Amino acid sequence: MKIALMQKSFVCADISKNLELILESCRLAQEEDVSLLITPYFSLTGMPLFDLLRHDFLFEEIDKAIQKIFKIKDLAILLSYPQRYQGSVCVCQAVIYNGKFIYQHQMSLQGEPLGNGQEDDLPYQFNLNGLNFSLLYSVQSNHLSCLSNTDIILFQSTEAFYDSIQNERINTVQRIIEINKKPVLMINPLGANDQYLYEAGSFALDKRGEFQFKADYFKDEDYLLTWDSDKGLMGTKRKWYEERIELLYHAIIFSMQEYFRKNHFQKICLGLSGGIDSALVLALSCQAIGAGNCEVFLMPSQYTSDMSNDLAAQMAEKLQVTYSIVPISGIFKQSCEVLASRFQALPEDTTEENIQARIRGVLLMALSNKTGAILLCTGNKSEEAVGYCTLYGDTNGGFAPIKDLYKTEVYAMARWINKTFQDEIIPQGIIDRTPSAELKENQSDQDSLPEYEILDKIIQLILQNKSAQYIIQQGHEQEIVYKVMKLIRNSEFKRQQGVLGPKISERSFGREWNYPITHLSNHF
Repeated sequence: MKIALMQKSFVCADISKNLELILESCRLAQEEDVSLLITPYFSLTGMPLFDLLRHDFLFEEIDKAIQKIFKIKDLAILLSYPQRYQGSVCVCQAVIYNGKFIYQHQMSLQGEPLGNGQEDDLPYQFNLNGLNFSLLYSVQSNHLSCLSNTDIILFQSTEAFYDSIQNERINTVQRIIEINKKPVLMINPLGANDQYLYEAGSFALDKRGEFQFKADYFKDEDYLLTWDSDKGLMGTKRKWYEERIELLYHAIIFSMQEYFRKNHFQKICLGLSGGIDSALVLALSCQAIGAGNCEVFLMPSQYTSDMSNDLAAQMAEKLQVTYSIVPISGIFKQSCEVLASRFQALPEDTTEENIQARIRGVLLMALSNKTGAILLCTGNKSEEAVGYCTLYGDTNGGFAPIKDLYKTEVYAMARWINKTFQDEIIPQGIIDRTPSAELKENQSDQDSLPEYEILDKIIQLILQNKSAQYIIQQGHEQEIVYKVMKLIRNSEFKRQQGVLGPKISERSFGREWNYPITHLSNHF
């Protein structure tokens, strides 16, 4: 028996486009004499849908699409899609064959049965060509006992990508195999919508827990699988990324390409400072969209070092990126003169630093508006955590590719890029220099922050909801821990106005970080 697995990038709520992709996969499957086409979870609608599930049009379009899929002949198609059921939204798992449902079952969005009586009749199974298939998309419910009378388990993953999720999926499948001694196919979606990625990388394990199939990450492709009574589903075994930083690199590239394509951006722009963050974002952009579609501004002030100017120009020229030098010293001076009467007798502070950042933000937004290029924000997770950024200045932009990378990971990825491409894509001088915003004389990031190796470890523990006392017990200085916690707490107003960027860690500063701006707790 031949089975096809669809791994195509879906578009959230674009049902007509997603239907085209499904019908294309049907055609290819029919050419290979396939019996069953397996599509990932919500491939018809894409995801995440959020409040789109409140709209009538979504369900009307789903119904129209199902009618078109009914016209496919001599090929069974496994689909899951949202459906209204008894006044609420549920998941419908269905197999369509020759214009009718040969299997259909409704479950809650959390994977639980709806209590409609179906669970008494092995509701998670269907038979095709003498094989019993069992369906899962959650291990939270108690229906794993229904899997004993089956030949193969199909597990539809619903979770968005983060760095360790594939290992967790493998562990989940191995636990299922230990209980049931049945082969499992893990079906991962592909696509990127807003901050969420779905990386593909589907895989099959036999009843002994050994790999019999591995799909590529981040690649549109349909796979042909064959059934073997001993080894389960067998297919190609693609090589997966060996290093975590390599996986994150490709995840960010994929997220950029998907966001630009789906939102119709053909060009990007950014400010290139001679620092590590903007250098990495430019390197990623050239890979994602091509150097010919990238444009950068170099915007030196009286505080910008010759090293910064030279390194930024060197990188732009090496990558053959269009760049312009737009000094801001004159604009900064005029801004200070305009404010002089009001600021008279007040000492200089971060106000003057923020003015510079906001001047640069205005110039970059003007470039974006005039050319139609999307402005990329170059901020990282460490700086966003502690508010080491200027609202309406360096936080400007329409997409922030590295917002879920810690500063230490930014350096690691820069080194990985140069090592992998065997070239100084990012000048070594940028990697080696002391980080500085260069908004005042002789400034260093560590004037305001702990060393990034220390800062990042503390932020990671805070994101794991660890207490101040616990973090101190791990060897961190009490004063530094309290300072970082206070910085994170006081920067919430910035994060809630932050730029969208890809989620690549288990807990990013996105939807899974929900703290009020106004609260009185001294420490988390």
